[in-house]
Amino acid sequence: MTSTFYLEERPVHDISIEMEGYAAHDAHLFANTQWEWIRTRRGTIQGRILSLLPDKLPFTSFSRAHILEWPLGKASPLAPSYERSIVDKYELPKERTVPVISVGRQGAMVDGVSAFFSRTQHTPGDEALVAMFGSATKTIRMSLQALGPLLAPTEAILGWPTKYFKPMVKAMWNRGVVIQIVLTNLNAPYSTSTTLEKLQSKIIKCMQEEFPEVTDEIVREKICNKLLILTRIRHKGGNTYYQEDAKISSIPNDGGNEIGNHSKFVIVDDICSYTGSNNLYRHDLAEWGVIIDDANITAKMMEDYWNPMWKASHDKYDCNVDKCMEYLKHDTDNDEGEYINPHFYSGQKKIDEIATAMMEAQN
Repeated sequence: MTSTFYLEERPVHDISIEMEGYAAHDAHLFANTQWEWIRTRRGTIQGRILSLLPDKLPFTSFSRAHILEWPLGKASPLAPSYERSIVDKYELPKERTVPVISVGRQGAMVDGVSAFFSRTQHTPGDEALVAMFGSATKTIRMSLQALGPLLAPTEAILGWPTKYFKPMVKAMWNRGVVIQIVLTNLNAPYSTSTTLEKLQSKIIKCMQEEFPEVTDEIVREKICNKLLILTRIRHKGGNTYYQEDAKISSIPNDGGNEIGNHSKFVIVDDICSYTGSNNLYRHDLAEWGVIIDDANITAKMMEDYWNPMWKASHDKYDCNVDKCMEYLKHDTDNDEGEYINPHFYSGQKKIDEIATAMMEAQN
């Protein structure tokens, strides 16, 4: 994150977790892989040229890493490597330990092929979240940056995250699972410009495709705002920072000081949780996180984080059912997106369209 944007001018709501033990070891090994890739890349002529280009230029290559530091000017250009042998000296604490699964995705940095251009690439971090949704029997609670395309112009190409929608709708329809989702505000950093009603309609559309017996009447009476509840993050009932001295960004057309939610946090059945960086929109970023399968730890997370956030954020009027049904009525999109082959002219043209849309959105 750029420090002036993320930490100073526009503080963003986020969540992190402190770990020790073998899960922390896994995190260091994951980071080692990234830094090793960066060192190798910086050792080539192409890599040195790419490192000089502005960060906002997308798709200059199939894989790229941005290096930022905080505080500015005080950190070394490259992070030191983690020594793998340290784990051999680690002793389990005397107090009770908890089951933890570390999950991540390296994208093209390791596999060599971007997930944008491959429908068969394995992304373990994604598959872990799919498995969590598929195991739910009572509730799925999520605090997310987004659950849809980041930019409207790229929606038809990149599509919607139907691989997550499918286990979600199966959980709702087959087992009556209640899903609660807290998203960032529309005029905040990292916003997708997607309304709650449009997102809700996309999930409902997936449900009706998976289960044709789900009629519009059933959607109104049993699904919208009952099993599927969407809201935006708030502080003390408002969508802006309530501090009197909150610094308003100087960025043009920035939308004031609305709260941005950068969290990627999931709780299933109030028993297990995911905390990490994996976004739930379609992307090819390198991400890592942990799944903690412990009811006591999860209860503490809910007490400290989820319950007060949901109480401050949720309003039963947030998502208008009529607007949701209107979106659903006129929706003829292919939510799976398009397959992009970068080795053909048509694929390169699609990449150029995505790059142009992203640059225009940033200007």
